[in-house]
Amino acid sequence: MNVWADENLSRQETLGQQIYHTGTDGSPKPITATLPLTGTVESATILPCSNCHGEAGAGKSEGGLSIPNLSTIVLDYGDKPLLRAITQGIGADNVVLNPAMPRYHLSLQQTEGLLAYLKHLTTQIKQLDGVTENTIRLATLLPLSGPSARIGELFKATLDACVSHINQQGAIYGRQLQLTALDIGQTLQANNTTMQRLIKEITPLAVVAPYFPNKTAKLNQQLIDSNLPVIAPMTFDSNTPNNPDAAWFHFLPSYTIQALAVINYWLGQHSATTSQNATLALVYSNKPINQEIANTLRKALQNKPLKAINAIALPDTPNQTTFKKLAKLAINPHAAVMLLGSKDDLNHLAPLLFQLPHQPTLLALSAMLGSDVNSLTNLTGTVLLASPFPLDTSATSEFAELLNSHAVSITQPGLQRTACAGIEFTAAGLKQAGKTFNRTAFLDALETTRLTVANMTFTNNPKASSGGAYVINLNTKTGELTTQGWITATINE
Repeated sequence: MNVWADENLSRQETLGQQIYHTGTDGSPKPITATLPLTGTVESATILPCSNCHGEAGAGKSEGGLSIPNLSTIVLDYGDKPLLRAITQGIGADNVVLNPAMPRYHLSLQQTEGLLAYLKHLTTQIKQLDGVTENTIRLATLLPLSGPSARIGELFKATLDACVSHINQQGAIYGRQLQLTALDIGQTLQANNTTMQRLIKEITPLAVVAPYFPNKTAKLNQQLIDSNLPVIAPMTFDSNTPNNPDAAWFHFLPSYTIQALAVINYWLGQHSATTSQNATLALVYSNKPINQEIANTLRKALQNKPLKAINAIALPDTPNQTTFKKLAKLAINPHAAVMLLGSKDDLNHLAPLLFQLPHQPTLLALSAMLGSDVNSLTNLTGTVLLASPFPLDTSATSEFAELLNSHAVSITQPGLQRTACAGIEFTAAGLKQAGKTFNRTAFLDALETTRLTVANMTFTNNPKASSGGAYVINLNTKTGELTTQGWITATINE
């Protein structure tokens, strides 16, 4: 017996089932199809619907094509437009379908059988966790208590504003997005309790824009083990998740990648001779994730054209020991300091930099600094910032208006835009998956979703973060910002 056979079908549906899976109705006269790419006519037995759309009609991604979920098409099209799509390759919006789609030659009886079976398929899709007729439930994990509660609450307010904006625009095929924010807690026991509540009580469709940079590795693994789709969209972890097949999407460049990109740009400003004499200090704050990134960068930069690379911990109150370590590197006029920390950390570091015999180039991450980088006018020398987003005043203004309309201020622009990108990416994937979808269709849609954020379109596999960042030059006298372009994270030999 065929694995796709269903005995609980009408005679008409059974006929359609056979056509869908085998390309024949069992009669001596074969069903044929025209291939638009070549104009040839082939037997439908080598081109059955299930070859591309799958046994359950869920669709898939293959060879650069996004093959749609048939159940969604059945609901959205109606009988006549659907028949025209199958036989003539014309969509409901009168747009010619992809030429990879065969144009089938069917009799009236065969057509009625196939349509009946496709309607049957729409009733067989299992309802996903977190999805009801009127809502789609999402969740996020944030530090809503303890020393990081302020930024956790800002993240929550930003995510709520972006969800509300999508709902006001018509939601997702009439379904309202609902977002539940869970406190990750400050202890391992609290983390475990939150994860149990997430999996057993909240049961969301996906986890969107979680933020826990200081507890990354453990919680990342728990999320992977939960099998929930996670749209990060940026990972703070320097390490690859243990399960590369996990439904994990972080399409924006990680902190490590951004740091490598700005270091690469800085090195590129030197000649081959001067770069070999250049020195780099990786100055990191006391957060574990920043030390981890510094260690990863140091390893990545080994055997590169640098005279010296030192990792220097930045204490809460910088002292003479810190100054001596920096001064040792800054004797060289071709020196740079890569800061892995916030604006407060920069304020602690700046007085030490002023005392150095040569002002080193300051490298930093705009998302880590948090506040408006235009305000960093208490510095001298060259300042280069890495950002996942290009400078775009119109996009920034639109984002500010969106948040302001929900009484949310922009105090951490890089992180807030990253959080909202997670919501936008999830919504784009849901729209592409269609009104009726299963897990496979949703994940396939996320794999192929094109998302434009601040006029930047992310088209690569979103499960692998972008391999570079925008480098921005800050004029410390005027506060003017100038984009130097998109720089890859590869360090030149």
